[in-house]
Amino acid sequence: MSLRVAIIDDHRVFRDALRALFAARDDIELVGEAGEIDEACELVATARPDVVLMDAMLGPDSGFEIAEALRRTRSPAKILFLSALRDESTIARALASGARGFVSKEQPAEELVAAIHAVASGRHVLPPGASGFGVDDELARLRGGVRTFPRPVVPAQDGPPAAAVALARLTQREREVFSLLVDGCDNAEVARRLMMSVKTAETHRARLLKKLGVHSLAELVRFAARNALL
Repeated sequence: MSLRVAIIDDHRVFRDALRALFAARDDIELVGEAGEIDEACELVATARPDVVLMDAMLGPDSGFEIAEALRRTRSPAKILFLSALRDESTIARALASGARGFVSKEQPAEELVAAIHAVASGRHVLPPGASGFGVDDELARLRGGVRTFPRPVVPAQDGPPAAAVALARLTQREREVFSLLVDGCDNAEVARRLMMSVKTAETHRARLLKKLGVHSLAELVRFAARNALL
């Protein structure tokens, strides 16, 4: 069964390109298009899409406002933002408004299709290169909460603690894998959420374990607990 997708974007040329992309596939059915907030809410109510693909900026309207309006209607449709903007603040605003994911317009078409399927199945999606930790911090700020990672580790008087030094060695992608692992995700789930192969996820896991000086997932979780990273 194909996924029912609605497009909300005020650029007709871009909508035409997406329409052509989806028309060539049998796993996605385009059920409607809209360019502003009133049209969008009516479209979602009548067409009942599985996924709403929406730009962040829609002329006088904001995609975030439309997402919040759809959330108030309790629509079951999953919202996926597709935008030329990709800074952490914009991504966090999208997620705070109710979106399940965010894709950059610079990403290949196949990655967009994969993201549509991912959010339809209930998973969250971020664009490559976006820091899950940075987005998380922005979300916490928007919601008036506190940062979840990396929490500051109080340095010793003679220099930073070993844990802080070890964490600083992790790459951005390794930090994202770290967060998912301590949240209970296995390698397959890490791969799905970060849109990578299972082998790549396993490689990142092995490298971050080595950098942190731990030898198993259980030790990784204990490391996170000792350093208030859970």
